[in-house]
This record gives sequence, structure tokens and C-alpha cells, in this order.
Amino acid sequence: MTGAEAQRIAALAAAHARKELAVPIDGPIDVFGAIEAAGIMLAFLKTTGKLSGAFVSEVGRKPGIMINAGHPLSRQRFTAAHELG
Repeated sequence: MTGAEAQRIAALAAAHARKELAVPIDGPIDVFGAIEAAGIMLAFLKTTGKLSGAFVSEVGRKPGIMINAGHPLSRQRFTAAHELG
């Protein structure tokens, strides 16, 4: 797969997710609300080191996203969007 093909697939997946999660295209995005709408558990924990966040998935369990509560809100939102993706 070429880089251009991967970008096209990612863009289509993002458009599908935006529609499924009712994320507006022309306004602020509530990334934390989108995570909850996707049925993913969301936890904010203050961690040491450089870890910004993590996606956790285990067979038979609800997936989850952990965000470092020690980081600024802007970094938390970016990390949450990254983990959702």
C-alpha cells in the first residue's frame, strides 16, 4: 500500500467515524464526548514520565482510553483524538 492509498483510507475512515459519532464538521469538536459516544471508557490519570495516553483493548472487555491528567488540556484533547483514531 502506498502512502497516498493509506491517507485516502484514513480520510474515509475519519469521515465515517465523524458521521457515526455526530461530530460537526464546522465547529468545535467534543473529543471526550465522541469517545463516550463510541462506547469507549475514558479515564484521566496523572502519570509520571512522558506517557500522554494509551488505548487499551482486551478480548471480551470494553475498550478504554487513558489520558495523562497531568498534561495541559490542549495536550489531553490531542491525545484523546489520537487514541480514538
